Amino acid sequence: DMWRRRALMQCCTALLSMMPQDRIHIPWQVKVLGVIDTRDVKTMEAFLHLRDLCKDWGSFYSLRCTFFVNAFTVVTACLLAALLACIQFELYDHITKSILLAALVNPALLLLCIVQLAVLGEGVNSTSGRLSMLLQRHASAITESALGLGLKEGDECPEDTLLRQALKGIKSAKTNISLDQDSVKLLGQRCGIGILTALYALPVYVAMRVRDLCEARPQLCTL
Repeated sequence: DMWRRRALMQCCTALLSMMPQDRIHIPWQVKVLGVIDTRDVKTMEAFLHLRDLCKDWGSFYSLRCTFFVNAFTVVTACLLAALLACIQFELYDHITKSILLAALVNPALLLLCIVQLAVLGEGVNSTSGRLSMLLQRHASAITESALGLGLKEGDECPEDTLLRQALKGIKSAKTNISLDQDSVKLLGQRCGIGILTALYALPVYVAMRVRDLCEARPQLCTL
């Protein structure tokens, strides 16, 4: 689901830029396309609708994935909490190799998934800023075109009217994208690299507690 979201949003970015960094991880059908004509107001309106469609595509499937991840996280947290409680209160007789293996493998798999989702989610959530920057470049290019044509503030020629409408459309699209706060979330937080900083201490603490267990009951930590 996160791969799909990132690919769709990068396809939207590729429609505004020919730079190589904006055209990676996209299908060849999009790579062969050029940059859209941002001077046309109707084109910019269609681009905004396309971006909203790509953002909301498969929203119900994304909700199911989110519920599954949250449920798996709760079960894993309960299993890990039970193991840590047994270690804390030295209830080693309740710990078996199977319980220890399940309590360590499941959090490890969950941690790997969170790291991957955080990296992909960062790419999805950073698309809004990238689109705003690219639209600002297009607006600057249109402004330079107006200056190159020698158009003045009071001119009412057709070229001036078209450029003013195009500039207004681009700025409106940039504002809409910048104000969009509907970011991808993971475990109730904004999905991105920042979520890893809130979780990095947990694996260290678990490793220290498991080390105490292995020192107290070496037979549990050997094959």
